[in-house]
Amino acid sequence: MKLIPTAMKKRLGCVITASVAATLVGCGGHPAAGNWDAETVSSNEYLRLEVAFDGTGELYPKESQVSALRCLWQASSAETIGIKCRHENENMAEEEFELIVEEDAQGQRNRALLQSANRVVARFARAEFTKKSLGVE
Repeated sequence: MKLIPTAMKKRLGCVITASVAATLVGCGGHPAAGNWDAETVSSNEYLRLEVAFDGTGELYPKESQVSALRCLWQASSAETIGIKCRHENENMAEEEFELIVEEDAQGQRNRALLQSANRVVARFARAEFTKKSLGVE
């Protein structure tokens, strides 16, 4: 039985370490994940968007009599996710959206645009950011 040479062990160790590091970096959360509230109620078609880390979410329409849409999302870039939503009523068609997270001058990502068919349907601010700006903890 032949032993593995020391130089080969070191190279193998480096390859394994690099692979693990690359995997961990790729598992970071997307900046779109979190809870988003409408910046202004009057001009938005949606009041709230909840984007979970597990690829699911809920979108709340402005009309209070309409139930939340159940959604699935997938990252399409570092700042954008594609979202597909369905109403609880199975007879209604699936709706597709795109959430684009915007970075401000300080590098913060606390605002986002929700688009449907290249039309802005809501402007959101992070719920945590909205609460802080209102002085609510």
